[in-house]
Amino acid sequence: MALDLLHLQNGQEFCSFEELAEIIKKWEEVNFVTLYTRSSRSIEAARRRAPKRTFLDKLKYSEIDYACVHGGREYKSQSTQKRLCQKTFLKDCPFVIKIKTTLDGEKLYIKEIRGEHNHDLSEEIFRHMPKQRRLDSETKDEAVKLLKLRANKKLLQNHLMSTTGKTVTLKDLHNIAARNVPKFRNDFRELVEEMKSIKDSTFTAFVDEESMLKAIYFQTPEMKNIFASSPLD
Repeated sequence: MALDLLHLQNGQEFCSFEELAEIIKKWEEVNFVTLYTRSSRSIEAARRRAPKRTFLDKLKYSEIDYACVHGGREYKSQSTQKRLCQKTFLKDCPFVIKIKTTLDGEKLYIKEIRGEHNHDLSEEIFRHMPKQRRLDSETKDEAVKLLKLRANKKLLQNHLMSTTGKTVTLKDLHNIAARNVPKFRNDFRELVEEMKSIKDSTFTAFVDEESMLKAIYFQTPEMKNIFASSPLD
């Protein structure tokens, strides 16, 4: 029987956490809903609480609550007990999916789907959520490498969106660059040698009549491909 990704149902079972996580991910994409794990209890903790029960390791959790990112918890100051003033997505959305293990400890199942969303659901909003914009480690490493080489951010943004299918904002690229600022400055000779060592790259230094460095022209093969695929008007 084919899985209806538009609808999850109370009592629906999953043979492992991996299966559950994959189905939840696909359900989010089909329904334009971003969920997060609001609370959970690991299999290890469940075994300590109920030593006579058995749980399969592949379930990973005995309980999980998935909540809409527009709901969840409000964080308050420990000293004043007042809600912290910060930019969040909270709209008090009550939607929650509660997951538990079956009595025999061999499967996970949907115990309850509670509430209706109290906000609009659209693909545009969904694609712009931070969770959906998150890049995998390999793609992020590529972006860091090109940003360090001063690649044009607009061209890099277009390149990443076309290769990943994700929404990538210039703010995302700014944050990636800020998180990867080197803690020390490289020696200039070392930097030049590093540029020259990249296979099939182009390196040209421009100096004035007094042999003072004025500019450096540098392109890696990746930068050349990005420029060729996204020509400037």
